[in-house]
Amino acid sequence: MLGSTDIFIKDIAHAVGYEDSLAFSKMFRNATGYSPSAYRKHKTGFSENK
Repeated sequence: MLGSTDIFIKDIAHAVGYEDSLAFSKMFRNATGYSPSAYRKHKTGFSENK
């Protein structure tokens, strides 16, 4: 979802089962080495600046 949509990260976190987007972000960074927003920017050019 991060790589193929511009859905807000907090909404992606909720969609994959995290009530806390900060917990999702920490898990994502540990798994990939990127924060969700850095991953999105690096891989797609999308940003959260709507």
